[in-house]
Amino acid sequence: MSWWVEDSTPVLVWGCIVEVILIFALVKSGRLWLLYAMAGLALLVGGIVWHEKHTITDTKQIRASLYQAAAEMERNNLPGVLQYISPTAPDLVRQAKSISSTFKLDEVHLTNLKIQVNRFNHPPSATVDFFVRVSGADRAGNFPFANILQRAQVTMQLENGRWLVSGYTPGGINGR
Repeated sequence: MSWWVEDSTPVLVWGCIVEVILIFALVKSGRLWLLYAMAGLALLVGGIVWHEKHTITDTKQIRASLYQAAAEMERNNLPGVLQYISPTAPDLVRQAKSISSTFKLDEVHLTNLKIQVNRFNHPPSATVDFFVRVSGADRAGNFPFANILQRAQVTMQLENGRWLVSGYTPGGINGR
């Protein structure tokens, strides 16, 4: 895939810069072909942005899966969370069940996602390093907490067309 299907921002910025230059050139010279060049550039940049927004890539699917899993965690919906965990990760399923029975979560916020996809593995896999902020309370009232900010890393694999979490490491890469 081309680089612009992940993020078309550089194309948009450079397109705007060139458009401004063409506007100045049009005002200065009054040549009609510059107007056509501006329209052509606008169509090209618009087409690239449209293509980027409508192309589903692995990183977009992974990001969507993690955000949907976080939303299920916020709703304290254990069956919904388990839909995003690979059946090949029984320890992770047990951990999710334990956390669900122990804590009531109010908010789960993921930031700074760094996704590395490896399509050469069978099945294809990905490593995601990110920060997670969780707020909630212990159901028994023994461990009240307002906010916990932690770096984390998950490994994911592509199973039946869906990216599922197959591993979790609190602290992220190298425990940092």
